[in-house]
Amino acid sequence: MAEENSEQEKEKYGRDFIIREIATRAGFTIGDARIMFNAFESIVEDIVAERSELLIGKLFSIYAKEIAPHEGHDLATGKPKMRNVGYRLTIKPSSTLKKLWKFGKTKTENPPEGEIE
Repeated sequence: MAEENSEQEKEKYGRDFIIREIATRAGFTIGDARIMFNAFESIVEDIVAERSELLIGKLFSIYAKEIAPHEGHDLATGKPKMRNVGYRLTIKPSSTLKKLWKFGKTKTENPPEGEIE
């Protein structure tokens, strides 16, 4: 059982890990990589704030998905209430990321047909 728990507990990577990896892989200082990462974060925030779509090549897309008006419930009163048009922030992985998730790094070249959703 301990073995099952260790397999389910995956590594969690954060902002500082990404900054260190960018610095290492690109040959920058950690300070320079931090400046670039901060700028990237700011750009993403600006794009999301204006509800525009952001496409990051082989990684993901971020966009606002419109939720049509629908009947819901008022939590305070429990009575039915009509909900106006709303928006949901959606982050969709690219097909490349989906293949990496499903098959790992060594098997992403030619996965079996019908295996990717």
